[in-house]
Amino acid sequence: GAASTTIKGLHYTGAGNVFGFLGGLDSSNSLMRCVTMAPNTELRGFTLLDGGTFSNNCPVATASENKYGGGVYVKEESSAAKPSVFVRDCLIKNCGATHGGGGYRGVYERCRFQGTMAQQGCGAATYDAAVMRNCIVDGVRAATSIDQPRLVVNCTIGKNNRNAGGNGPEGTGTIRARDDGTSQLVNVLFLGGKEGIPVDGCTNCVVPSATYLKTSTAERPGLVVAEVEVDENYRPVAGS
Repeated sequence: GAASTTIKGLHYTGAGNVFGFLGGLDSSNSLMRCVTMAPNTELRGFTLLDGGTFSNNCPVATASENKYGGGVYVKEESSAAKPSVFVRDCLIKNCGATHGGGGYRGVYERCRFQGTMAQQGCGAATYDAAVMRNCIVDGVRAATSIDQPRLVVNCTIGKNNRNAGGNGPEGTGTIRARDDGTSQLVNVLFLGGKEGIPVDGCTNCVVPSATYLKTSTAERPGLVVAEVEVDENYRPVAGS
């Protein structure tokens, strides 16, 4: 299970890098993400720890494969409509990249993202994920927690997310929609953060305050404003 079986990468810990582990100043080519996945594969029940990729400041970071997906990098899918790469029941922790600190592309089910970071502010947890289902994202650092997803369903976005510099509490907790407007959010619980939820494509999503809303709730019928308390397992507390 995720508590006992670990795939450990290698991230940069040298001085002079505000992100703490991204290899912007590292020329040793010693960084290593945790997992690279080809189409028609599945990863289940692992802890992915300390994976890292190079930043835009590093000469070798000329392609997405060198700087995207610190925990998981999914090679080009055969069909975006029918994804074939699945990451299930995994803890993805302390991984970093320019885009998708936790993962790039793929389907994530029952995964938890903790301490992941995106240098370019693009998806501390995931970037360009096909699906995130029954996932928890908390304690991550970037301008967006999830960036460019196709579908996010039954997920909880915690209140301990921050911007890349670690400041807050206004930091993140946000999801940035796909540029083509096709992102769908269903049954997503936001516990903290600030505005940044897609205007369209929300169904039965809960935000903690009206500061999330650039327009009125009447114009965004898929959103409900409510303060929800959760227990240590992120389950809503009765009566909250």
